Amino acid sequence: MFLALLLFAVSVTRAQAQATPMHYKDAVVENPTADADIKTVTDFTNALVSGDLTKAKSLMADSYKGYGPSYTDSVNFDKEIAGWQENYKTQTDRKVGFVPATFQVLSGDLQGNWVAIWGDYTFTEGGKTISFPFHSSSHVVSS
Repeated sequence: MFLALLLFAVSVTRAQAQATPMHYKDAVVENPTADADIKTVTDFTNALVSGDLTKAKSLMADSYKGYGPSYTDSVNFDKEIAGWQENYKTQTDRKVGFVPATFQVLSGDLQGNWVAIWGDYTFTEGGKTISFPFHSSSHVVSS
């Protein structure tokens, strides 16, 4: 058993030593369309919270896919809109406050411009005010 663990540790150490470390600026750079992309994502978020589904839909791609809190908890365009329509039936006084940040991924499956927002979502339901923090990352693709 000790020998197997030792061999595993040596193998992992060798593999780590041979791997080329990725540096931040080799993968991510400043987003060249930062202001426009932040506006798109903040307009979308505010439209959902305020109940303006017409505007929210206009900012979503037909191929929209939302994930969370786990990868298996995914929704498409129609399910996202339907979820908010259900929220509007029971939630009142909806408010959102957040801080956006943006970056561009240079290559790979995640290549493109991204906007992340961190904030708090607050609403009243059943006479109780509920508030919770949230995070969202959006891949912004210009049409």
